[in-house]
Amino acid sequence: MALLAACAPLSGPHAAAAAALLAAVHQAALLRSPLGAWLESAARPAQVTSAWTLLSLNREGVTSLPGYAALYYAGSALGSFLQWSAHECIARAKMQRAARAAALWLAVLLAASAALWAAAVGLDTSVQRVSRRFCNAPYAAWVLAAAASQVAAAVAADLVLHTLGGSVAPPPGLAAVSAHMLPVFLVANLSTGAVNLTVDTLRASQAEAVLIVGAHAALLWAVAGAGRRREAKGKRL
Repeated sequence: MALLAACAPLSGPHAAAAAALLAAVHQAALLRSPLGAWLESAARPAQVTSAWTLLSLNREGVTSLPGYAALYYAGSALGSFLQWSAHECIARAKMQRAARAAALWLAVLLAASAALWAAAVGLDTSVQRVSRRFCNAPYAAWVLAAAASQVAAAVAADLVLHTLGGSVAPPPGLAAVSAHMLPVFLVANLSTGAVNLTVDTLRASQAEAVLIVGAHAALLWAVAGAGRRREAKGKRL
């Protein structure tokens, strides 16, 4: 994606148009060509004997690149919209309290989140189920909806804290994760690999999936907390 951003930097409406075009073409290929059936096939070569077998072993990652490119441009367009809407809300709330600007922006974010969730649900039910493996259009819409919702939740929390006159410092757990992103990232990748090697995730039940995800989240919180305690101990010494 860094190479794509360097070769074809787009933002705002241009990024949105590029995202829509890439997502549509990729989704059409998944549904209207043998690509979808090939990706869903369980048959894989036992060893690498040619460029084709290498591609077959990595087919999800390679064939999902157009989808991730669409998601990148869609994220860029969403970021541009968030910046524009924030500036507009601040301008409209001029001569008013900062809380009014935050409330206006929260309303915009909630409307954008609702629209994106509606798009994600509509695509999931009428086009294709959400699939991270394929990075299809429903998945891209789902990621955008989740991102917009998280920003809206952050603005809502900030607005409540300001309104109540409380501290606006982030919760200790989130602050610990933010301060130790590298070890959290490394442990997350290693633990994900360990789960994939030891558990047949495609056939796991819903209860097993919830248990695995919960244990994974608890491990990452523990890593962040250990880093925070180590820092605190170092300061005392």
